[in-house]
Amino acid sequence: MSSNALKKIALIAMVLDHIALFLPGMPLYLRWIGRISMPLFLFVFVHSIDNTKDRKAFAGRLYIFNALMAFLDLAYNIMPIPSERYYGIFVRLDTNIFGTFFALYVLILVIKKTIARSAHWKKILAAYIFWQAATVVFCTFVSIQLDDAYCLFFAAISGNIFFNEGRFFVIALGIALYFSKNQKWKCASWYSAVVLGNSVIILSQIIPRIYMHLSSNLLADFIYCRIFGTLGYDVLRFEPPNFLTNEFEWMAMSALPLFLLYDGSKGRPHKYFYYVFYPCHIMAFALLGQFL
Repeated sequence: MSSNALKKIALIAMVLDHIALFLPGMPLYLRWIGRISMPLFLFVFVHSIDNTKDRKAFAGRLYIFNALMAFLDLAYNIMPIPSERYYGIFVRLDTNIFGTFFALYVLILVIKKTIARSAHWKKILAAYIFWQAATVVFCTFVSIQLDDAYCLFFAAISGNIFFNEGRFFVIALGIALYFSKNQKWKCASWYSAVVLGNSVIILSQIIPRIYMHLSSNLLADFIYCRIFGTLGYDVLRFEPPNFLTNEFEWMAMSALPLFLLYDGSKGRPHKYFYYVFYPCHIMAFALLGQFL
């Protein structure tokens, strides 16, 4: 199966997922189907990193569409929209796959330079760690002082690996897929470990359970909440999770058989179609959902 065929499957799954996310009254199984979308796009993306002819143009294109999507998300999130439109709550837009992929791309380049001990790798690694730490602090401050919408915007344009669509889980998944992409069964093992490991952490509620024993210590409480909150976990969620209704990321395992069918070919390319379609369909569904 070619990379373009995988992207078409991912596109269909993404559209179905977003129909259920943004339009009221849609069946839950559409969201189940959508669990294969991000992994498939991610799988194709990590394979394209080494196959692209012009890495600077590749990175530039990613960043431009990342910035555009970040601006659209911000504009939507600060619009005066009645919160009752979505089942009684406001669904904040954090759908910016370009931001996640750009941040992942930069991280992979840094890791590769570090592994290869390239020239100035220590300075590059130190600068990257400092930049990520600085943007985490800044985005957290912005979130507290202003609004999460601005936090997401600044995180996207700064290439932060924590405050993005899919949070650090998708970044970790991308790293696992990239460094195992040439060995199918190694890829399957790492992919399964990350997806199922994340699901076990969420469904077991181990993070909120540990938090309950730290709540008497204000400093430990603060540090714990900041660390795991930054990683994308809901530290304060004590409601029992349900693996079918609200915590179904484990269904991303359904994408694995499609990974194994990949034959390394590109198929007929549609380079800019996906870049244009993504923001257009997000904004169309999000705005349409406000009037249904």
